[in-house]
Amino acid sequence: MKRFPAFSFFIFLTFSATAQMVLNQEGQAFTDIPYFNLAFVRASGLKSLEGKVSIKKPGEIIKETKDFYRIEFDSIGRVVKILETKTEDDKRDTIYQSFQYNEKDKLLYYGKFESGGLTANYFIFNEEGKIVKLEQRKDIINKIGELEKTVLVNSEMYTYQKLPIGEKKIYLNSYNLPYMEETEERNSDGYLLTRIQRLKMADAQQVKKFYYNEKGLLKGLAVHYNNSEKPIEEQLFRYDDLGNLIEKHSHKSGIFVEDLQLVYDPKTACLSSFIQLNKSTGIMKIVRLNQISYH
Repeated sequence: MKRFPAFSFFIFLTFSATAQMVLNQEGQAFTDIPYFNLAFVRASGLKSLEGKVSIKKPGEIIKETKDFYRIEFDSIGRVVKILETKTEDDKRDTIYQSFQYNEKDKLLYYGKFESGGLTANYFIFNEEGKIVKLEQRKDIINKIGELEKTVLVNSEMYTYQKLPIGEKKIYLNSYNLPYMEETEERNSDGYLLTRIQRLKMADAQQVKKFYYNEKGLLKGLAVHYNNSEKPIEEQLFRYDDLGNLIEKHSHKSGIFVEDLQLVYDPKTACLSSFIQLNKSTGIMKIVRLNQISYH
C-alpha cells in the first residue's frame, strides 16, 4: 500500500465561535491538529488544564500513576502546548507538542518532542492565507530549552489551481516537482463530502469521505485506497445534546482498535476528563483534568 505524506492531511483552521470546546468538524479532535475552540477558551479565560493519568489493565483495578497530562493556552485562547509524561519499564519519557501562530491565527509552527528528539514543522502562507510551503526540521534544544541548531530534513511546496467547482491543490517535492494532487467536493451548503489525493507517479489514490448527522455535526469519516469498497480506516463520532463530542471510535481494516470518551464539567462546559481504550491490549487510560488555572 502506498504511504501518503505525514502532513498531507494537515488542516489549517479558521476558529469558529461555536459553543463547544472541542472542535471536530473535519475529524481533528485528539490529533496533531489544534482542536480547541479559540473563542470558547478565550471566553472562559483558561490558561491551563492538568491532571493525573490512571491506568486500568485487564483483570486489574484502576491505578493512579505518577504521570500527568497538561494543556496550555495563551491569553487569546489558542492552544500553545500539550505535555504528557509516560512511564514504561521504570523509564519516564515526556512528550510535548508545541504550537505557534500568526496574527490571523494560522498555524506557523508545530513541534513534537518525544524519545529525546524534536521534530519541527514550519508553515509559510501566501497573502490569501493558504499554505504554500512546509519545512520539516530536526531542532536541537539545549539543556535550558533554547534552540541550539536546526537541520532541514524535508520541504514541500504547494500551488493551487482553480476548477469550475472548487480548486485543486498540487504538492511539490523538495526538487520542486509535482508528486500529488488533492481535490475536495462540498455540497451547496459548504459541507465537505470528499477529499481525494492522487499520487502522480503511481497508480494510487486516497479518498476520504465525510458523513454528518441531522444537526450537521461530523458523524463519521472513512478512508478508502484505490477505490476499495470497504474503508481501510474509519472513525465514528457521537455527541451530547449540546453538540459536544463525547465519543470517537477508530477502526482499521474493519477491526475496532480504539475507543475515546470525553467528559465535560456541567458547570463550565470545559473538558474535565477523557478515557482511551486500546482494544487490542485491553488497557484503559483515564486522564482527569481537575487542576485548572486562568489568565
